[in-house]
Amino acid sequence: MRPLIKPYLSSENLPFDRLWADQDNDLLFNRYSSDTLVRASITEARALWPGVKGFIQHNILISQDYIIEGEQLLPELIVELQRENFWESVKVIYLVRLDENKALQDIKKNRTEHDWLTLHSTKEETLEKAAKMICTLGRVLQKGAEEYGFQALVVDDNFFKQIDGAIEAIRK
Repeated sequence: MRPLIKPYLSSENLPFDRLWADQDNDLLFNRYSSDTLVRASITEARALWPGVKGFIQHNILISQDYIIEGEQLLPELIVELQRENFWESVKVIYLVRLDENKALQDIKKNRTEHDWLTLHSTKEETLEKAAKMICTLGRVLQKGAEEYGFQALVVDDNFFKQIDGAIEAIRK
């Protein structure tokens, strides 16, 4: 959804455009800490939220089911739907990673031709730093999920079994 909303936002609200200007993850993860990248993600999440929220509300109104994923769906933002009586139709589950070693192993194992991380990375060190950032963000999302009463599943072990569990929870 980011590419659809991006043209309507100022560049200061989209820090990844600046941070990832070279489209080179080796440079990105060498220049910026996990905390800096997570803060940039949070800045973007807040900027993108009005468009994402409108999309969710529209689909609720027309009874259209969607699964929306992404780190931009912060618990502090999602809870707004509850306050605005859109809640009965929304099911929220956060899938988080907390173990950097397991995240790294899965990054290496699940390379695809469209994976932004492995496609734009050449160094092992970059993947290690990416795993750290993923887990840093996972801890932020897990803490927010707990604060707002959302379910957070740690998917470090048995990833596909955890996904099956998330699907089952959504169906309830």
